[in-house]
Amino acid sequence: LTRTYRPVERFKTQAANDFTVFGIQAVASLSAGAVLFTAGWDTLVLLTLPFLLALFAGLFFLRHHLAPPPIPVSAAEAGSLDFQDL
Repeated sequence: LTRTYRPVERFKTQAANDFTVFGIQAVASLSAGAVLFTAGWDTLVLLTLPFLLALFAGLFFLRHHLAPPPIPVSAAEAGSLDFQDL
């Protein structure tokens, strides 16, 4: 977000971002209370499962596709490594 606007737009952009984040948080909190009151705890927990699964899938993707490959170390070099070399 901080790289997408000009310095003159800084305060308006921050205000719009805060309003969006806290507005969605308030709606989610109020709707969770309504769902809990009308449908019960089990339904509320089941409604969160798709979002949790999407989160874990995204984390799995990021971990396996964006991580740098490990540096291969031969057995002969492994014994000669020192902490100063890292």
